Amino acid sequence: MSTISTDVEIWLTGDPASVSHAISALAADARITQLSEEHPLVGPDAGRVRRYVRLAKHTSGPQRPARPTAEQLPITKETSR
Repeated sequence: MSTISTDVEIWLTGDPASVSHAISALAADARITQLSEEHPLVGPDAGRVRRYVRLAKHTSGPQRPARPTAEQLPITKETSR
């Protein structure tokens, strides 16, 4: 087992409430390491905002999921021959 550190950067764009809900959902699963101020959009996008979010998550486990065994694979015409 090894520790895997993932670092993700996201731009969120939408109405302020939707962006706030998205940030809350992301924070429930990862640590927010950077969060920008709300940037109001203009023109046809007036009423919407944009925010930058940077997340980090540390997990322990194998770096790659295990491959399914033959018993776990679905039976199809090709595999039943």
